[in-house]
Amino acid sequence: MTITRISLPMVPTGGKGCGSKGPDITPSLATACLMAAGRAPHAAELGGKNCSGGLISLCWQSMPFCEGNPMRLLCLLCALLLSACVTVDPNAKPETPKLQLQGEFAQLPRSQTERAVNGLISGDNQVFKEVLTDPNAYTPPVLFALAHQLYQQGEITPAMFWYYTAQLRARSDANKSLDPTTQQGVTELSGQFARDVNRYALGHLDELTITVQHVLEWDRQTTRYYDPRWVALHGKDAYTKTTIAFKPREEWRQIDELTRQGFEKGFQQLLKKMRG
Repeated sequence: MTITRISLPMVPTGGKGCGSKGPDITPSLATACLMAAGRAPHAAELGGKNCSGGLISLCWQSMPFCEGNPMRLLCLLCALLLSACVTVDPNAKPETPKLQLQGEFAQLPRSQTERAVNGLISGDNQVFKEVLTDPNAYTPPVLFALAHQLYQQGEITPAMFWYYTAQLRARSDANKSLDPTTQQGVTELSGQFARDVNRYALGHLDELTITVQHVLEWDRQTTRYYDPRWVALHGKDAYTKTTIAFKPREEWRQIDELTRQGFEKGFQQLLKKMRG
C-alpha cells in the first residue's frame, strides 16, 4: 500500500514540544541519483573518541548492515526491537524463546513504537499524519521508518531531515545509557533503516550541510516526550540484567547538548575529509 500525498508539512512547523516555528524545508520530488558510500573511517582518523553523536558514526557507519529489500529490513527490526529482541534456538520449539526480557526491560513501553513503525511500513495514512503532527512523542526508530517512507515517495529533502534527526536522537539516547554496548546497537540500527537516504546525502554534500544545520536548530528548539530508555533494548544488558543502567534524568539535557556539539563537530570533520 502506498501512502498518498497529504496536506501536512513533511518537516516540523510547530506543535507539541516546539519552542518556535521550525525551519522551512521544501520537499523535493526529484529522482534521487544514489551514490555508494566508501569505507567507514575509524573514529581515530576523524578525531572521534567514541563517535559521541558525530556523523563519523551517523553518516559513515550507517552502511548497509544486511542485504535485501528495505521493507523487509524494517519488518525485521520491528520484530527484534518490539518483540523483546528474542533469540530462538533453531532446535527448539518455535513458540519457546530462549530470552524473555526481565524487570525494567520488560516494563519499557513498546506498543506506540510498534504501532507507528508497522503503520508506516504498511502505508497507513493516519499513522503518517500522527507522526508528522507530533514527532517529539516518538522514539528514533519511528523517525527512521518515517524517513524511509518519505524517501520511497520521492520526498528526498524531508527524508534526509528525519533520517539525521533520528540519528542524532538515537546517539544522544545511547550516550545516556551506562551500558556501552548500546552505542554499537545504535550504529547497527541506523544501518538498517533508510540506507538509501544516507547514500544520497553523501553524494549531495551541499544539501546534507543544510539539512544538518536544520536538524541541530530544530532539536535545540524542541522537547522530547518519549522515553529515551528504549535504547536499552539494543544493548547486551537486556539479555542478562533486570535493571536498566542509565544516567540521572537531571543530566539528560546536558547530554543532549553535548551530543549535538559532537554531531556538528564530527560532521565538519567529515566534510573536510571528503572535500579534501
